[in-house]
Amino acid sequence: MNRVEGPTTGKADEAITLTVYYPTSSSCDIFDRIERDVQPYYFSFKAYGHTETSNLCTDAAIEKSVKVKLMPLSAGSYKLRFINNNDSYFIHNLTIN
Repeated sequence: MNRVEGPTTGKADEAITLTVYYPTSSSCDIFDRIERDVQPYYFSFKAYGHTETSNLCTDAAIEKSVKVKLMPLSAGSYKLRFINNNDSYFIHNLTIN
């Protein structure tokens, strides 16, 4: 994952939608799912995908995006960790009132 766009504040028990951007190496790179590890005041996200081999592909390396929804249940400061395929990560901070 490259970056995330979306709110940095919200309210408890209200859904928050973030847009997560990820790189592809060709037009045949397909997003499958995001796995979440949810703990108090901490969310961890890791994306999984595959390369479609049955289609003709372009070599265009483009950035794609996926929407991620979450619902913090209580007020506080949350750290959202987005893990890359090389196990590096970046943090998106979220303050819930």
